[in-house]
Amino acid sequence: MLETIPDADGLQYVSNTPRPLFKLGDTWYFLVSGRWFTTARPDQGPWTYTPELPAAFGQIPEDHAMAAVRTSVPGTVEAKTAALEAMLPTKVTAARNAKPPIEVTYAGDPQ
Repeated sequence: MLETIPDADGLQYVSNTPRPLFKLGDTWYFLVSGRWFTTARPDQGPWTYTPELPAAFGQIPEDHAMAAVRTSVPGTVEAKTAALEAMLPTKVTAARNAKPPIEVTYAGDPQ
């Protein structure tokens, strides 16, 4: 079911699917693993990677049900924040004789 996002220049989203699927004009947009893909025919494809999005995606309200995609919309505050957080160094210290916090068990004999 297509629903229009208010104040987003006609951008629509499919509300009855758990995946982020949008339509703007005659083009469909799908977000998977942080990458956007487009097609004119979602039932047949082909789906093509697209690094740039129309400005309408940046106009998705921050309190909208689809606001989570803003982290993958270039130029949004959320995307800039995500990029900065990805660059933050992380450091973990472990004692040399420390056991890992998990225990792996196998069922049956190896073949």
